[in-house]
Amino acid sequence: MKFFKLWVEIEEYDSETGLYRNLTSDGDASPVPVGSFRRLEEAVIFAEQLAEDQMIMDLPLLPHELLN
Repeated sequence: MKFFKLWVEIEEYDSETGLYRNLTSDGDASPVPVGSFRRLEEAVIFAEQLAEDQMIMDLPLLPHELLN
């Protein structure tokens, strides 16, 4: 069976220094899993909803033409 795993990495940007700081649970640069999905479209929809709910800006998502 094939499935798709969605990972998230959270960084804080300091405009004064121009530096990013990783804020994932373990503090290193590794993304953390937020869910597994049977279809790619479900993962993209979840990521879009997560971004909307959390007011995340500039979330890079897959182009919808890849879902067809």
